[in-house]
Amino acid sequence: MLDLIEFLALGSFLGLAAGTSPGPLLAVTISETLQYGKWEGIKVAVSPLITDLPIVLSVLYVLSHLKSYDFIIGIIAFFWGFISHIFRNRITENQKRQS
Repeated sequence: MLDLIEFLALGSFLGLAAGTSPGPLLAVTISETLQYGKWEGIKVAVSPLITDLPIVLSVLYVLSHLKSYDFIIGIIAFFWGFISHIFRNRITENQKRQS
């Protein structure tokens, strides 16, 4: 049970940090609030909750049905590990070129 609480706390802190960091959505929210009022800004700020909810639910549904398929999960993990390795190498090469 402690692991679940730790994961929830970590996810909450990471979500809070990501949600409060400046970005395009914050700029649009401020712009809409200043142009059209508080309620339009609230609509823009709440829109990710509405648009992301179907994606999160579908991913959770698929993952809940893949619990017993260790081989498929292993292939997915290997694939994403390989992709992240490629991106890391490209980023490292670009940083070396810029130095």
